[in-house]
Amino acid sequence: MGAQELTAKIVADARGRAERLLAEGRAAADAVRERARSEQATTSEQARLATERETAPVVERAKSTARLERRKRLLAARWQVLDSVLEQAAKQVMADPSYPELLATLARRHAGPDASVHFSEADTRRVKGVKAGEPAAITGGLLVRMGKVEVVMSLEELLSEIRSDLAGELAKVLFEE
Repeated sequence: MGAQELTAKIVADARGRAERLLAEGRAAADAVRERARSEQATTSEQARLATERETAPVVERAKSTARLERRKRLLAARWQVLDSVLEQAAKQVMADPSYPELLATLARRHAGPDASVHFSEADTRRVKGVKAGEPAAITGGLLVRMGKVEVVMSLEELLSEIRSDLAGELAKVLFEE
């Protein structure tokens, strides 16, 4: 074999070896890229699942808070309606023509000889036949004072008691669902 043929064979062997090394390098690089893609997908999925786990309680708390706030607002609106009904009832009682006589009857029934009876300023002018003391700071009804004892029969107090006693029943009637 001549020098030229030997050189060509060495060059061919070197090219073959270089191509094999290049192919092995490309295969190794492809394997590294594939492994990186797989690890990235796994990491992304783990991050997504972790985010879901961490945000789910926050989202549930926000929903729960919204439900509670809605119920509170609804309850407040219902109480407003209930209070409005009781306020209208008080106005109707005070507008009734027999209201002054009712107050006079209550005063005679609950006031002893040493008691003083106090009506609202407007009711003091309307009630006849009862010696009334200074007007009381009430909307309607009366106060009976006997020494240190005071019996409060103001409309505000009576309606407050009615509200407490009948709140459940009135709510059922007004807000049947």
